[in-house]
Amino acid sequence: MSAAPPVREPVVVAAPSTAPSTAFSTAPSTGSGGPARRAAVVDLVAGLAALGVALAPLVALHGGTVAVPALVGGLAAGAGVAALAAARRWSAPATLLAVLVVHLLAGGALAAPGTTVAGVVPTAATLRALGPGVVDAPHALLTLTPPIGGDGEVLLTAWVLALLGAAAVASGALRSSARGLARAAVVLVPPLVAAAVALLGTATPAPAPAVTGAALAGLLVAGAVLRRLPRAGAAATARTALVGALAVGLAVGGGVAAGAGGAAGGARFVLREHVVPPFELRDRPSPLSSFRALVARDDEVLLRATGLVPGARVRLATLDRYDGTVWGVAGGSGTGGSGVLRRVASGTPLPPRATGLAPTRGAGTREVTVRLEAAGLRGVWLPTVGRTTQVTAGAGVEATDLRWDDATGTAVDAGGLAAGDAWTVRALVDPVPADALVGDAPPADVPLPDVTGVPEAVGARAQEVARGAGAPVQVARALSAWLTDEGWFSHGLVATGDHPSAPGHGAARLTELVGGDLMVGDDEQYAAVLALMARRVGLPSRVVVGFAPTDEQLAAGTVALRGSDVHAWVEVALAGWGWVPFDPTPPRERTPQEDRTSAPDDAQPQVRQPPPAEPEAQAPPEEDTEQPRTGRRDVPAPEGRSWRAVAAVVGVVGGPALLLLGPPLAVVALKAWRRRRRRRGPDTVRRVADGWQELLDRARDLGHLPTPSATREEAAEALVAAVLARRGRRAGRADAPSAAARLHASARGLARSADAHVFAPGRPTPAEADAVWAETDGALAALDAVLPPLRRLRARAAVASLRRTRPVRPRSLVRRPAVLPGALR
Repeated sequence: MSAAPPVREPVVVAAPSTAPSTAFSTAPSTGSGGPARRAAVVDLVAGLAALGVALAPLVALHGGTVAVPALVGGLAAGAGVAALAAARRWSAPATLLAVLVVHLLAGGALAAPGTTVAGVVPTAATLRALGPGVVDAPHALLTLTPPIGGDGEVLLTAWVLALLGAAAVASGALRSSARGLARAAVVLVPPLVAAAVALLGTATPAPAPAVTGAALAGLLVAGAVLRRLPRAGAAATARTALVGALAVGLAVGGGVAAGAGGAAGGARFVLREHVVPPFELRDRPSPLSSFRALVARDDEVLLRATGLVPGARVRLATLDRYDGTVWGVAGGSGTGGSGVLRRVASGTPLPPRATGLAPTRGAGTREVTVRLEAAGLRGVWLPTVGRTTQVTAGAGVEATDLRWDDATGTAVDAGGLAAGDAWTVRALVDPVPADALVGDAPPADVPLPDVTGVPEAVGARAQEVARGAGAPVQVARALSAWLTDEGWFSHGLVATGDHPSAPGHGAARLTELVGGDLMVGDDEQYAAVLALMARRVGLPSRVVVGFAPTDEQLAAGTVALRGSDVHAWVEVALAGWGWVPFDPTPPRERTPQEDRTSAPDDAQPQVRQPPPAEPEAQAPPEEDTEQPRTGRRDVPAPEGRSWRAVAAVVGVVGGPALLLLGPPLAVVALKAWRRRRRRRGPDTVRRVADGWQELLDRARDLGHLPTPSATREEAAEALVAAVLARRGRRAGRADAPSAAARLHASARGLARSADAHVFAPGRPTPAEADAVWAETDGALAALDAVLPPLRRLRARAAVASLRRTRPVRPRSLVRRPAVLPGALR
C-alpha cells in the first residue's frame, strides 16, 4: 500500500538525542552524578533516622510494640512512594495521589487490622476508618488513658505521621530539582513531627525529652556535615570533619539542655490535659436511685460471673458526691472525685488509683481473673471486681466503648450493655482487715468532692454516736454498728409482705430515717446515711453499689447473680489500708413484722415497738426507669428511616471512592472543558492552532517535551519517535507496524494542515477549522492505539499540560511575525 513507505521513516530514526532523551532523563541536573547522588543518600538516611527518633515516643504511648508495625510500615511506604515519584519525575499532585493510594491499600493492615479480613484485605469498615476515621483519630488518642494500645483507630495517627513525614523527607532528599523549602523538608519535617508527637503525648514521655532532642539535633547536623565532605578536598576534609564534630556536639548539648530544662520546669504542655473527654457520668442517673427496681427482680439473673473467690464483691458503680437529693458521681474534672472517664485500651494495664491509697499486695491479697457476662443487667455501668488492674472486651463489648475512672476504679461501657455481652477482669482482692489490725491508722488524704444538702439530723446523730469512739476505724465501726443495731430492714415491697418503707435517699428521707420513731429501710438508705455520717466526723467515705454473693454461691463455679444479690455498702479511706468496706444494713431477718410477732406481751419499755398504724404502702417501680437507655442493640430503628441506612452505606463506600477518584476526575473534566472551548472558539485561526496544541498537550502529559525551536513537522517526528521508543516490548506486536504507520501519517498530516492554514493568507473557513480538528481527533486516536492502557489513563489524569498559561508554538513563528495574519494573537 502507499502508506507503507512513510512508516519506516519514524521507526528508522531511533530515539533522537534531542527531545525524547531529555524528556525521560532522571539524572541530577546540578553537579556531577556521584557527589549529588551521595548527598541525596545522606539527606535521605539522616532525615529518615531523625524522623524515626521524633516518632519514638509513640511506642511507649501505645504500650509495648503494638505501634511498631504502623510506624515502620509508614516510614517504608512513604519513602518508597517518594523514591518512585522522584525516579519517574511525577508532579506533586501525582505524588500525593500515590501516597493516598498506598494509605488506602496498606493502612488497614498496618493501622486498623481489626477492620480487615485476615488482617490484610480491606473492607468497607477499613475504608471508613482510613477516610473519616483519620480526622477522629487524634481526638480518640487524646481521650484514651495511656497506655492506649492499638484498638480502633488510635494507630492511624502514628501511621499518617510516619507516612506523610517519610514522603516529605524522601521527596526533598531525592528530587534533583528540589530547591528552597522543598530541600529544607529534610531538616524541617522531623522537628515538626516531634512537636506534634509531644503535643499528642504525655507530660512524662519515654524516651525523655532530653534524649529525643539530643538525638534529633545530632542526626540533622551530622547529615548536613556529611553531605559536604565529598565536595571538600583532601586538605579541607580534616577541617570540615573537626568543625562538623564541634557542631554535632553543640547540637547534642543544646538538645539535652532544652529537653532537661523543659522537664525540670514542670510546664510541659500536652493536649491530653486540656481535652474534655466525650463521655461524662455526671449526666447519668445514679444506680443507688434504682436500687429498689433492681432488688424487685430478685429471681431474675442479672449477671453471670466465673472465677470469683470467697470475699470478692462485684462492683457496679462507686458514688462519691451528694447534693441533698442523690448520691452520684462528681461533675467533671477538677472536683476532686470521679465523673470524667477516659477511654482505655482493651487488655492493657489500667492506671493505678490515687497514689499511696491502695495497699500493696500482701499475704492475704489474691489475684483473680473473672469472666463476667451480662444477662438482665442494662445500662452503661460495667461491673468489675476488687482492685481492677485490667479489663478485656469480649463478645458484644466494643473495645472502643471502654471507659475508666482511675479515681474510683469504676468502668463504663459507653455503648450500653445488652444480653450476652461478656468481658474479662483481672483484679486484686484484698481481705477485709480486722479493726485491731488497722489500729490507729489515720484517715487517708484523698481528694473527694464536697457533700451538700446534708440533713442536720444526720450530722447531729453522727456526733452523738461517734463521741468517745477513739481511732478512726473505731468511729466508722461505731456508726455502722449503731445503724445495724437500731435499724430495721425492709425493701418496702408490700405486695410480698414487706413492711412499708419509702424509697429514695434524699434529705427528707434520711431525716425521717434517723429522726423518726422507727428507723426502717434497706441498703439504699443505710449506706447513704452512713457515708454522710462518716463525712460529718471527718472520715473520707463513698457509697458502692454492686453484688455480694455468698460463699455457698461461689462454690458453684459460675455464679448467677440475681436481683436478690444486689447490695450497697460504704467504703472509708484509711491510710495504709486503702478503702475499707463497712456494711451498715441490718440483717434481712430483722424486720418490723418479726419484732411485732415475736415480742412478748410484757415487753420492757426499752424494746422499740412498731407503730400501731401503718402508713400508706408505696409500691416500688416496676422497671428501672432511671437506667440509661443507651443499649445499642435494643433500640429498634424508627420506621420510615431506611433511607438513613442507605445514606450511611453510600457514605461509607462513596466517600473513600470520591476521595480517591475525585482529583483525577476533576483533571479529566477540566481538560474536556478546555478542549470544548478550543474547538468552538470564534477565531478560526486560533481554532486551527489549538487543534495542533491539543496534540502537543497530550505529548506533554505523556512526559514528552519537544524543543521550542522545532517546527511542527519536526515536533511531530520527535513525538512519534519518542512514543514508539517508550513502548518497549509492545513494539513487537503484530499490529505494531500498522499502528505506528497510522500515528506517523496522522501526526505529520495534522502538522502540515496547521502550518498551511496558519501561514496562508486570509482566514480559514469554519469548515476548514473543523477539518483540522477532525485530523486532531484522528491523531489522538492513533496515539492512543500505540499506548499501553495504563499509560493512556495516566496521561488522561496528568496535570502537566494544565500548568501552562499559553500555547507553546514553534520559535519560527515568533521570528517571522510579518507572515502571520493580523488576527492571530
